[in-house]
Amino acid sequence: MPRAVPAVPTPVLTFPAGDRLRFTIGRDAGCDLVLADPSVSRWHAALKRCASGWMLDDLGSTNGTWLNGWRVRECVPIGPDDQVSFGVMTFMVAAPRSTAAPRTGG
Repeated sequence: MPRAVPAVPTPVLTFPAGDRLRFTIGRDAGCDLVLADPSVSRWHAALKRCASGWMLDDLGSTNGTWLNGWRVRECVPIGPDDQVSFGVMTFMVAAPRSTAAPRTGG
């Protein structure tokens, strides 16, 4: 009898905390996020901070950058709960966690 295979959760890509304006993604060791998969280009994509939030830009990758199933061909807005793929590697986007201590009532 066949067994059910448990689903593997999609990895999370968290927006960079702090005031960084650009965050690079690719196989090259100089990228901010290094993805060691042959489907990912050396300098694959970048997240760019703007006044309204974050933008996703493909940096001329071979296998494409995808946002919610659509190929990224120009800089596009990206937000929490979006699904983004670099080559065959897929992530769910999340906002950075707050580092502030929780407030207590009183």
